[in-house]
Amino acid sequence: MNAILTPAEYAREAGRSKSWAVARCADGTLPAVRLGSRWLLRRADLIRDGWLLAHNGESAATGKVAAAEREG
Repeated sequence: MNAILTPAEYAREAGRSKSWAVARCADGTLPAVRLGSRWLLRRADLIRDGWLLAHNGESAATGKVAAAEREG
């Protein structure tokens, strides 16, 4: 399990599209940093903020993803 995720890796774990994850990085919804042209997300930040749930070595999307989905 990587401590640093790309938007594509996060999207795969959260059941979202890569474009959704990149857009949420760009608008500041997801806790991410930009390094050159790449977005990077720390797993610990995603868990802390409720975007991923640490669960027996696996992660799953939480209620924040569902709430963001309803908002568009």
